Amino acid sequence: MSSSRNRGGWGALILSSAISVVAFVAVPRSDSSDASTDRPTGTKPSPRPATRPLPVETGDTEPDATPEAGANPSPTELAGAKLAPARITTTANPAEAVTGAFAKATAGIGAAELADALVSIGPGAAPSILHGLCGHLDFEKLDESGAGASAEVRDRALRDAWERYSPAIRLAALADEADFADIDGLRVLIGLAGETGDGAAVPLVLELAGRLDAIQLARPYVQEPIERSLVRCLPSALESSALRDRVAEFRGPLSETIVRAAVLCGAPAALEVAFEQLGHSTNTDLALLVALTTPELDTRRILRDSQLEALRDLTLSRPPELRRAACFALGHARDGGAAEALVACLDDVDPLVASAARTALRAATGKDRGVSADEWRFWLEERQRWFTEQAPAIVELVRGEDYEQVVSGVDRLFERADARQEWTGLCTDLLDSDSPRVVRRAAEALLQIGTADALLAIEQARARLSGPRLRMLEAAVAAVP
Repeated sequence: MSSSRNRGGWGALILSSAISVVAFVAVPRSDSSDASTDRPTGTKPSPRPATRPLPVETGDTEPDATPEAGANPSPTELAGAKLAPARITTTANPAEAVTGAFAKATAGIGAAELADALVSIGPGAAPSILHGLCGHLDFEKLDESGAGASAEVRDRALRDAWERYSPAIRLAALADEADFADIDGLRVLIGLAGETGDGAAVPLVLELAGRLDAIQLARPYVQEPIERSLVRCLPSALESSALRDRVAEFRGPLSETIVRAAVLCGAPAALEVAFEQLGHSTNTDLALLVALTTPELDTRRILRDSQLEALRDLTLSRPPELRRAACFALGHARDGGAAEALVACLDDVDPLVASAARTALRAATGKDRGVSADEWRFWLEERQRWFTEQAPAIVELVRGEDYEQVVSGVDRLFERADARQEWTGLCTDLLDSDSPRVVRRAAEALLQIGTADALLAIEQARARLSGPRLRMLEAAVAAVP
């Protein structure tokens, strides 16, 4: 931002409106290209006066200063002056001060020193610094005259200075800058919003994304900064039920991006939002399933049993691509409880679905019965007989009063690796035992199961127990390799 476009006032109203959840609930949906706007999507509106002051930094910073009229030196005068110390103060014309700081910077100045000078101008400099990050500050005259720091130093100084401001200051500047951004500018602003890592950035990210139509949102280079920003900020944002409800209303490409980000961040509340989108469209369902097979994502540790059950239901979906993706997702989660659903998919009319089911069965059960559906059905029948004929007697031992038999019973149940997931509830009950040995074996068993529900059982026991029982549980968990 140049002095001719002085937008030195910025403000708290943005944080209480564009950033707040209440304001976000009124954000237009992006599921269609005929959203209610007064201009074509991605075009710049006519500039409007900026009369809102930026939020003022608090803490160890100095209060805003109000210099007398004419007290601010011109860029020419600043060129011969020493750099100001890195203290937060506020000049009357921060945009001019930013321009002046670059004008006086010599070729030998370092990026850190130049960033100190920019930050010392105060919160009002944030809009101009953001303008520079977006490539809109005019450095041509400085470059032509040979004065000023190098382009590399300027870029690093802008980035360093920007990151020193609080998330509130940055989000306020981003929201106002968005009024003048085209599609490429919106991409940059969305990325910068996500870098704050603050939950308050989510409404702004989605508001900016809502200005793009379905065709623009379908482009991978547009989706990428939205997804990356949501992955960083969603976990702390979804504590608001109003925000969660609004997120769930999105449809189209933006919904698919939200679902992917919600899965990839792995937060329980975000996963709940993602699974609430199931059934809205084939593309959204596929986006969720494909995200769940991301190699770096340990879905076994983050998916609740109810969510795994929803994935099993998807193996009955009409579109074959959904059935195939559901099989892969269940295999990636190593969901032993999906054995019956996966064996049923071996007879699918689509050979790709049958092949995906075999791959998933090997991953979920630790067994390999080859390509024969008959062999897998024989294995499933044998497994079901064990549950019917042998497991009940062992469970009775585990629920008995003899601690030795309890531990022995858990060992016998866990001899079948493909059935361990079934005993989460039984082992959870054992965490309340009076026997340290039983508690240790139960904790070990839950960690071996390794599902989200099993790990949650241990955390809930930690919150529920106290005194000697809690110390006994902590010692048991610590003793597990």
